[in-house]
Amino acid sequence: MLVPPGRYGDGPVHIRVEGGIVGLWRPPADYEVELNDWRCRWDPKYDYVAIENSLSAFLYAKQMIERGVPAAGLSVVRLADTPI
Repeated sequence: MLVPPGRYGDGPVHIRVEGGIVGLWRPPADYEVELNDWRCRWDPKYDYVAIENSLSAFLYAKQMIERGVPAAGLSVVRLADTPI
């Protein structure tokens, strides 16, 4: 399990989506659920959407909320570069 939110300077920024809270959802336009990073692929509780930078991540998370995704199931995290 990943420990959010990470620190500034850690690895890439992601929108973390807790499936048990949000139910059915769609990633922001032009983005997909991260499947190439083993840390994201093997996390059974969350889906991760890789975003270019933290400002964009918060904007996309806000858009997802405006489209009906429950805010309680979304967070913006940075993944540590070291294996857990």
